[in-house]
Amino acid sequence: MEASSQRVIDSVVTLNDIAYYIRGRIELTLSAELSKEWLPATVIDFSEEQLPLTAAGVEDKFNAFSASDDVFNSSFSGLVIIQTNAKADKFSVPVGIEAHIQETIWHDRIPEGPYFVKGSSVHQAWRLYPDYLNSFMAATVPNDTVPYKFRTLPAAGYSGLHQSVAVPSRLYSSPSEQKPLDGMRITVKDNIHLDGMVTTLGCRAFAQYYGVQNTSSDYLKGLIELGAVIVGKTKLSSFAGTEVPPKGPVDYFAPFNARGDGYQGPQGSSSGAGSATGGYDWIDASICTDTSGSCRGPAQINGVWALRTTWGAASLDGVVPSAQNFDTIGLMARAPETLQRIVDSSINNKRDDSAKNITEIIYPTDWLPTKDAAQMEMIESFVKALEKSLDLVRTEVSLSKEWDRGSQFTKDMFDEAESQIEIFRKWLDTHVMNLDHGGSNRIMVVDVGLSGPLYRDREPEPGNGPAGGSYNGNWFPTLLGLPQIVVPIGQKPYMSKITDRIEYSPIVAGIISARGSDSALIDIATNALSKSGWPTTVKTGSLMFDLGDNERHVAHEPES
Repeated sequence: MEASSQRVIDSVVTLNDIAYYIRGRIELTLSAELSKEWLPATVIDFSEEQLPLTAAGVEDKFNAFSASDDVFNSSFSGLVIIQTNAKADKFSVPVGIEAHIQETIWHDRIPEGPYFVKGSSVHQAWRLYPDYLNSFMAATVPNDTVPYKFRTLPAAGYSGLHQSVAVPSRLYSSPSEQKPLDGMRITVKDNIHLDGMVTTLGCRAFAQYYGVQNTSSDYLKGLIELGAVIVGKTKLSSFAGTEVPPKGPVDYFAPFNARGDGYQGPQGSSSGAGSATGGYDWIDASICTDTSGSCRGPAQINGVWALRTTWGAASLDGVVPSAQNFDTIGLMARAPETLQRIVDSSINNKRDDSAKNITEIIYPTDWLPTKDAAQMEMIESFVKALEKSLDLVRTEVSLSKEWDRGSQFTKDMFDEAESQIEIFRKWLDTHVMNLDHGGSNRIMVVDVGLSGPLYRDREPEPGNGPAGGSYNGNWFPTLLGLPQIVVPIGQKPYMSKITDRIEYSPIVAGIISARGSDSALIDIATNALSKSGWPTTVKTGSLMFDLGDNERHVAHEPES
């Protein structure tokens, strides 16, 4: 038996009404040929300490696989390949299961889990899922011959209605210190280059003119080295703008939002990232960009966690620029722990103990309270949860009044926009965020966008944008290069014109802190929710959380 990198033609098979993509790369070569047709099989490890091998032991393995993996199922249990470090004279196959044990491997090792065998070649099994929310521009699989290179999934939509996306078995991965993201299934916004794939930027003309890219972005290369699995490129508004249905996007149909009645807008520009993260439990996280809310807006309307990272904390080499002074990496996930794993391993900020040293919660009266009473009631509950968690009382601050009071600048200093921003940034660092050697002991709570319903077939009403124009809680961190976390906190009931029944739209809150406090923000938000007995992980589908009888309409968890 020997491992091999030989390539064969990719295949797609259906097994008990579930479709699988069979990866072309040969993982292992058996000592004998089994069949000219594809056979499902399971590779199982049994160490010498786990012997003797028993039927019950094999069944326990199958049960553990089924509980932790969405690719494995009982269809793979008919043929078993055992891997063991035991000596041959100590290993025996018990009566009753010998017909299922195809081969025992003593030396070569591949990860446990589901595989397909043809002839003597063993191949990985990737499950195909339908993209029924229309979140993806293209599904991707590794090239297997060139590092960091990908190709389009060679599989049509097996349902006949939607394209398919392939995901590998979770049993193939084992996160470690060297590969903390091993096996994490991520999507990539289609303004980030991936070697071997077309970057459309949401525009057919752009896609045709630039064609297939020949390099992957620096940030994606880093994620791949850390073990992340890129499964596809997600849709966006054209040129990473703010197009939303019904007027746009024009070139590529906008994704659907799984929340509420299923006909809420997806927001932009990272519409596919928000749609996929909020709608598909087979996706772990989405990588996108944020300029003026491109990540935060879709995260809000699709009801997921998100982080606008500190400006300059991650390389944007290989990302199509929108506004270079404001562009940064954005991250989405359904659980804060997922965000934390990505940030700790890929964002250039040393994690510190800022979360333990917060001395002030800034409550900006410039933007709070919001006009929506139901939204504001939930944000108020979240502020109280922060106060409880940090043992602090909020400080109400009017930034505009503070600025007027402390302004000592001449008119000449405001002649150029960039100089204005730099002046404001330095003032904020010193007088508001209390920046000290790369850390901050202050956080600011803000709202994140308008609450629903925001139907995809209805144009936004004139004058319904944020109060103050660009001076709002959304543009504030953009202009100043600050990180901001989007925290799912509640769900607001509304009578749907689509289903003619009560549905629920997501309500989120935002926290801003000083540059470099990305990890601390995740800790602060998570601790606040946990200490108040609020759930931290959101579900996929119409509801973020199980319904509860409180102002947030969320079932509580036991307090820690």
